[in-house]
Amino acid sequence: MYDILILSHGHLAEGFYRTMEMIFGEEPKIRWASLMEGESPEEFGKKLEERVDWESTCGLLVLCDLFGGSPCMGAVSRLMDCGKKWRMVAGINLPMIMEAYSRRGEDLDISADALLREGCSNIVDVNARLAQGNYDVDEDE
Repeated sequence: MYDILILSHGHLAEGFYRTMEMIFGEEPKIRWASLMEGESPEEFGKKLEERVDWESTCGLLVLCDLFGGSPCMGAVSRLMDCGKKWRMVAGINLPMIMEAYSRRGEDLDISADALLREGCSNIVDVNARLAQGNYDVDEDE
């Protein structure tokens, strides 16, 4: 079992959170934090401190918008010595977040590995798919 934390630059993390809320309803085990323009690393670090339940024995799955970006690296520096079991995946998309939500009762490592596969499998060249004739544009997934 694990908690989920979505991190991003700008409003992206909140957008993912609000979209998840729209699809699945409010979920208290999903948190988000965004580094806003003009914010210092210290201010972002304060958000991390407030949004993670550091006392919880649950693992923590951190989903970041961009590997190597300030939100990602700020979280890594805090998580390295926290004593909490955690995994971080960067380069997220909505199908990955939906998969993370649906697997949150599972093992953290197994789920993180599945998210990497899920994220890649949902990157599609729509024009190529339509040219192959194997997609019904009237079908809703």
